[in-house]
Amino acid sequence: LTVSGTGNVTLADIVLDGNQEAVTAAAPLLTISGGTVTMNSGSTLQNNKAGPGAEAAGVYMTGGTFTLEAGAEISGNVLETGGFQAGGIQVEGGTAYLRGRITGNEGYDGGGVLVDGADANVTITGQITNNRASAGGGVYVAEGSATLDGATVTGNMATSYNTGGAFLYNSRLDASGSSLTLTGQVTITGNTYKGQPSNLQIYTSEDQPRTVTLSSDLGTDSNIGVRILTDTGLFATGEVVNFSDYVDVFTPDDGSYIVQAKEDGLYLTDSVARMSADGGSSWTYYDSLSAAINAVDGGTAETNIVELLDDVTAGGRVVQNKSLTLRSSTEEGAETYTITRAEDFGSTMFNAGTGCTLIFEDIVLDGGSIDATSGTLIWANGGTVILDDGAVVRNCVRSSNDSGAVEVNTTGTLTMRTGAAIENSRSGANGGAVKVAGTFNMEGGSITGSSAATSGGGVAVDSGGIFNMTGGSITGSSAGTSGGGVYVATGGAINLSGAASISDNTAGSAASNLYLASGSTLTLTGELTGAENSIGVTIDAAVTGGNEPGGTIGGASDIADSDDVTQIFSDVNSELVAVVESGALKWQEEATGVARYSADGESGWIYTETLSDAIANVPSGGFVELLTNVTLTEGLTVSDKSFTLRSNSDGEVVYTIERGGDYTGSLLTVSGTGNVTLADIVLDG
Repeated sequence: LTVSGTGNVTLADIVLDGNQEAVTAAAPLLTISGGTVTMNSGSTLQNNKAGPGAEAAGVYMTGGTFTLEAGAEISGNVLETGGFQAGGIQVEGGTAYLRGRITGNEGYDGGGVLVDGADANVTITGQITNNRASAGGGVYVAEGSATLDGATVTGNMATSYNTGGAFLYNSRLDASGSSLTLTGQVTITGNTYKGQPSNLQIYTSEDQPRTVTLSSDLGTDSNIGVRILTDTGLFATGEVVNFSDYVDVFTPDDGSYIVQAKEDGLYLTDSVARMSADGGSSWTYYDSLSAAINAVDGGTAETNIVELLDDVTAGGRVVQNKSLTLRSSTEEGAETYTITRAEDFGSTMFNAGTGCTLIFEDIVLDGGSIDATSGTLIWANGGTVILDDGAVVRNCVRSSNDSGAVEVNTTGTLTMRTGAAIENSRSGANGGAVKVAGTFNMEGGSITGSSAATSGGGVAVDSGGIFNMTGGSITGSSAGTSGGGVYVATGGAINLSGAASISDNTAGSAASNLYLASGSTLTLTGELTGAENSIGVTIDAAVTGGNEPGGTIGGASDIADSDDVTQIFSDVNSELVAVVESGALKWQEEATGVARYSADGESGWIYTETLSDAIANVPSGGFVELLTNVTLTEGLTVSDKSFTLRSNSDGEVVYTIERGGDYTGSLLTVSGTGNVTLADIVLDG
């Protein structure tokens, strides 16, 4: 059917069928260059297969007026080849009112509808469904104007370009342009490109700026998926419109973006954070970190995941008494992001209250070297804080207070794991990096480059505080008075095992690693297994009873096999050495030691106050060395043990064991299977 001039045709209960199974046509079913065509309810244009040379498959319109009434349909029409040709209806001029259904058509550009002419004006109030094209699967607006007035565009698909539902584009730089207005209750959802959401796509750039126009009559219950070619930017404008009313109308097809209302319109912007309440299975995106965290409601730190998608500067409390995991995005290509303290915010940024667990992983928390006078960066305030792999806390300053970076109150818990770090933090009092009144479990990670004006450049353990160190290292930190690495106050406790290392720290200008105040406790809770274990210890005079030999530190147990205990726990500021006697860890003055023993005669020496103690404890096959001349008041007895007894001077000095004036028995008695080798030793009667 071709209508032109002043022709006026009404189709009522009529089907125009292209018989595509038998015929490949060279023209559309309906061509309109002028006049008026109305398709009433019950009429259908269908099944036309248009081949080369056809302008469109269903309807081709260059002028006049066309009305597709509700109940009428354009369906199943296919364009075999072409470019800028539609499957359903192509309007290059004139006015079209599409109130019926356009479905199941296939074109090259505009599977359902193509608007492509400066004088084209199309209003769609019906349904555009299940059409297909290389671009603009449902509706393609290339030039001219289109209005979606309560229309539904759904189930359409694009095959070559990401424009499955509706596409607003300017096809020619010198053309008068294209426009798309939205009014009424509009739905543009469920359209796809390669299986992904592709609904309303707006081609906008500096040389071809485009926005959709929002009518004041656009329903706030409308549902429209949206994307723009430039990924972010202005996409919707309008007059007498409160844009904030329409933020929820639009859903970004790419969930990593969000919709924001500004004075001049609606924008697609990069989201800053996303939140999952189901452990990362599904995500909601937000324009701020605070919005993502505020969305956390109940749950656990394992189910509540908040991921950063960009660096953030925080000018207020970030987390207050919520259980969640905070980390950088796990999306492909993401990097490690940073939360930095704002210059005008000097209070606590992360507060884990009673019953709350706060986990940090693969994220940087930067204090910005801002003097935080009103609160430390992280506060385990009765709850649990975990610094997991990739979590870095740095550049925290509290020039007049304790707790440079992290504070653990009496009922709080801090855990550091392998890969975590606290760096370059400073306190004007105690605890350059961490102050512990509750429990600090250091399983791994590092504390470096931190300082305290008084005590505990790395860690300060308060009275009642417990520091369990089973791994990790504390190095390169300093204190003004004592405990450059760790300071344990009276009533505080440190428990050591595993690969713990505290080394290369200072107090003032002197070496100072682990400082034990009088009344503090150090306990070895297991074997020290690290190949590089080094824990230099400074001891308060009162701890050893005025530095008298044999002062016991804590109730160290299960350390009889710690052969390197002397090397590990060498005192850094005196001549004290660590020894193991009767299953307990002790310090004594090396100069007053009488003898020492070792399993191999080369390392792991254990110092004793008497020669008889050394002989009693040396393992069979081991070595006992005299450190000085000895006078015996009772004899030495060996039964069923083999060892070598020698002087400790590499042969340069030969020490003597002599009988005291009141002793008349043997100096050495060997029985059973005893086997004693004397080397560079004098037995003097």
